[in-house]
Order: sequence, then C-alpha cells, then structure tokens
Amino acid sequence: EYYPGAFKAKTWVLNTGRGCPFKCTFCINQHSSQKWRFKNPGRLINEIQAIIDKFNPDFIHFQDDLFFSNQERIFKFIEEYYKRGWQFKFFTLTFANYFTDTYINRKMLAWFEGKAVWLGMGVESGSEEIRCQLNKQISNDKVIEVVAAFKDIDVKFGLAFMTGIPIENRQNRFETIKFIDRLSKINKNCSFVLQAWRPYPGGQLYETAK
Repeated sequence: EYYPGAFKAKTWVLNTGRGCPFKCTFCINQHSSQKWRFKNPGRLINEIQAIIDKFNPDFIHFQDDLFFSNQERIFKFIEEYYKRGWQFKFFTLTFANYFTDTYINRKMLAWFEGKAVWLGMGVESGSEEIRCQLNKQISNDKVIEVVAAFKDIDVKFGLAFMTGIPIENRQNRFETIKFIDRLSKINKNCSFVLQAWRPYPGGQLYETAK
C-alpha cells in the first residue's frame, strides 16, 4: 500500500521510548507501575544510523505510544534526516494538541510528504464530555482542525475511537458515530478504527468499571 510497484519492502520496528507523558484514565500508561522514558536525541540518531548501515530498511515503524512527545528530539531527527541523506519512510503516532504554530505546523506537515506514510492519533470518543472524563484534553474543534490540515498533504492519517467505555451512555456512543461521519466528510483520506475499551487491572477506569 505504501510502496507502489513492490511486492515486498523491508521494515524495521523501533521503540524510541516507553510509556507516555499523559495519564488518560483508560490507558495502561495511567497505571502507577508505568513510567515515561525516552531515548535522548543523540542515542536515537545513532540507533537509526546503525539500523540503516546494517539493514537499509525501506520503512521504519516508530512503535512508541507517542513518538512526538519530545520536541527537541523531533527537531533533531528532522535535521539529521536532511544532513545524512536518509531515504527511509516512517509511520508512527502523534497527538492533536501538538499541532501548533511552534511545533507540528504547516512547514512540518509539508516536510512529512514523501517521508511519513502514515500518522495515527487517538481521539477515543466523539463526546467532549467523555473525553474530558478520560483525561484526554482535546476539543472537537482541534480534532477537526487537524483532520482538515491533512487534506492538503499526501500522508495517510488514521484516527482511533473506542466504545464500551464504562462511563458512556447510548447518546455518547451515537455522538462518536456521528463525529466519525463528520470527520470522514471533511477529509476522505482519513481512516478510522472503532475498538472496544480494554480494562487494565489497577487502572482508574478499571476501578470505575468494577
């Protein structure tokens, strides 16, 4: 799908960090045992270069829960991608509130073309009220802004939603379905996944469900 004309492509999966700086109540990273830690810019660059030197992959899957969690590291990654003449393409996850004038802006989105083949983002619910209770501080307007921004660039974009959340009701579920429908009309290149909420023992929402 991302490599026209080829039946096989070499893909390397790389974890550049563990955990997440956010504490959404539904997520395993909210559990007290989970710590957020990430490789510093220098180590990240050296690791990528070693992978390229040994395997020369067509794609790298940055399998972090949130690859863009540290601005300094992302800016260094972009700088070194240019300087070292890297050719690999990548896919990973991001966060709606990182789309600002000083971080993931129009200039960075334009840079993504030809390099980032897919970016994913969790929205979780079409209800701002439910999202707030999940400690997912993203407004509907912000989600719409991000989805609209991807209309102008050739990068596939995916959004994840959940259902079966213990604190939602029937109306909230329909809000999610209607919001997905609205977003799909704004940008027909977006893909969506609607998955069941997964209870992680010890997490806040797990205790609520009990």
